[in-house]
Amino acid sequence: MNSLLEKHDHGAIRDDDFMARHTEAKKMSFTLLEQLLHGLPDALDTASSQLTKQLDNEFSLRREMNFKKLKLFCLSLQEKFLLDAEGYMKSIPVPTTSATLKATVNSYLDQLLETFATKLSFLVPKEETSVYSNSLKKSLEHLVAAVQLKNDKALERLFENSIAAAADVFSSKVTLQGALSDSQFERLKKTGVDAAFEVFDSSCKNFSNEKAYEAHEALLKTTLSKAIEQLKKDNERLLQKHMIETVKTLLIKFEEKTGPDHLTLPMNVSDLEIRLNIERTNVEAEFTVDFEDFHTSPHYSQYFKELTLRLASIVDERQKENVKAFGQVVDEPLKRARQIILLSAPK
Repeated sequence: MNSLLEKHDHGAIRDDDFMARHTEAKKMSFTLLEQLLHGLPDALDTASSQLTKQLDNEFSLRREMNFKKLKLFCLSLQEKFLLDAEGYMKSIPVPTTSATLKATVNSYLDQLLETFATKLSFLVPKEETSVYSNSLKKSLEHLVAAVQLKNDKALERLFENSIAAAADVFSSKVTLQGALSDSQFERLKKTGVDAAFEVFDSSCKNFSNEKAYEAHEALLKTTLSKAIEQLKKDNERLLQKHMIETVKTLLIKFEEKTGPDHLTLPMNVSDLEIRLNIERTNVEAEFTVDFEDFHTSPHYSQYFKELTLRLASIVDERQKENVKAFGQVVDEPLKRARQIILLSAPK
């Protein structure tokens, strides 16, 4: 028995080998005892009984110790394989596709469990090998769940960063330098959206089969839709500002064209009306031409109406000024006539 222990460096021994060596050693011991006590049956019986008790006690103690060594070996081996698996799982680069991760992990675990079972089979029977293999497998399932969670988080970060980058590219492509017409706005919007999805796809196209892909693609569309709505509002504000400034400029121009530098009052009412209508038509036409591409905008009708009302007010003012000028022309001769009459009257 000692030689068997030394052969295994006093480590764990397969139980059936342990039993076989004990049976062999016990048989040899009794053979020697029978040879020594040949012809002494009473002494042989007594010695045999004592030897049996001694050998059985020694065997029981050594076997119990061997069971502990076997268990310790199996648990240590299980821990080693678990640590190896943990190191391998941590080395897997993420993010990766779920399919690739599953294939990689399954291939590694199948080989690891096979190697583990093979090493155990040299020391423990098949039934115990299955018990330890199943225990290791359950522990490995926790590692698999952890690496899957790690990959899911990495995918989430990738999708979120890609959406942010796509939104930034969209913003850089749709900078407004001035108010845009509907057709111009649509072209600019398409340029921005195409550029945004190009950035998103370049980062995420390899993950298009992931469950989270469609949700994040929809989130990108929502993000871009909000940005487009804001862009529309900004464009409307620019258009409104431009129309306000244009109306102001045109009114100043109309006032100058119908002012004293261009019209000498009083003048014939019909002639004045013609001149005022010409200038008013020119101003209205200029507004119409400037904003031809924006005629469908609600601001167009709003500010064109404001322009026409203000023009009508100025026209009315000019007509009143003409009447006043006529009055001044008539009043002056009458005033002089009254003075002459007063001077020529008898004193």
